[in-house]
Amino acid sequence: MNKRYFILSISFLVFITVYCKAQNDLVYEIPFSTEKKLLVFKGRLNGIETDFAFDTGAAEGIATTNDEKRNGVERKKSTQRIVDGNGKITNLQTVITKQLSVAGFTFQNVKASITDMQYLYCMNLYLLGADVINQLNWEIDFKKRLLKVSKKRFETTGEMTVIPVKYSYNTPRIKLRINDIPFDDVLIDFGFNGVMTIPKTDKINNLVETKKAQHLVTAKMASTFAAGGLSKPSLTETTLLNDIKINKTDFNQIPADFKTDTDFKIGLQFFSSTCEKVIINNSEKKYYLLLKEKNTFVSAFPVSFLLKDNQLKTSSITIADKQKENDFEIGEEVKSINGKTAGDFKSDCDFLTWYFISIATWDRLLIEKRNGQKVEVERSQYR
Repeated sequence: MNKRYFILSISFLVFITVYCKAQNDLVYEIPFSTEKKLLVFKGRLNGIETDFAFDTGAAEGIATTNDEKRNGVERKKSTQRIVDGNGKITNLQTVITKQLSVAGFTFQNVKASITDMQYLYCMNLYLLGADVINQLNWEIDFKKRLLKVSKKRFETTGEMTVIPVKYSYNTPRIKLRINDIPFDDVLIDFGFNGVMTIPKTDKINNLVETKKAQHLVTAKMASTFAAGGLSKPSLTETTLLNDIKINKTDFNQIPADFKTDTDFKIGLQFFSSTCEKVIINNSEKKYYLLLKEKNTFVSAFPVSFLLKDNQLKTSSITIADKQKENDFEIGEEVKSINGKTAGDFKSDCDFLTWYFISIATWDRLLIEKRNGQKVEVERSQYR
């Protein structure tokens, strides 16, 4: 080998090594928002700025036809079989993004599925899945509304709760105990905007029945959004749980929903309401939680609505004796919500965007029914 060529080769190798190490040590900061009920931040698809929704519960990303038209994602002939957040099995067409960028990190030929899931489509969101999320480490500061992202490990402190994770189809799973009952496959799902959902099985049913006997369970009929579409209304029972142990840390007064045909998962509201900061060090398969002094859960309204076929209709109701929400039925048409009628909205998306962003600022709903009756509904209280 030519001596000059040999020296140049070594110099080039050293340059590449130093460059890669420097790239891996970089830390980028990105503002985020939860206004759209998900953790949303700016990224890029094929160089075009796009709102990403951070979803550890999705094995891969999900695009909509908005991304196909504006951001150049390309459809392929292949399809992928997925199980969505409602437990529905769906075959979705595959798309490829040639370049997907999170801050200064760029990923090539990223595979995703495409479907016009109503919530993502209306909110103009690209669902960033765990296949990309797991290649980076993350610091989520809920107080500052700031993400930090890097390939290097984020520093932690001794006061943080440490949660070892394992991965199944890219998605993070943890162990926890409720009233000393062990659960070994709990999904951490930042794409689920609730707190905690637990499948109703014999393993936990005695606890639910005990809570019912103490009148500490609220039942509701509700529909939820997922990749396969809006679910049919199903029964959900909600109560406050104490004595939840994750690793060596106890959590109390945690709102939990119990449903049949669901996975055990912990959602965005669990973390945003119990933590000041979450560090996700995927490189060492651990989550770190800096806990708040006091939980800050915000209860939901006992009735909710959608715009469908140019009509305002109830999509969920709480089932409770002697409460105003019993004045409503699932699918019932109403005349107005806080003064807005169906005619005030250009489309289903126009309503959905207004409703889901505005609802966080409301203390009560004023509903006018078709017969002119007006019903004022306040937020439910956790039991």
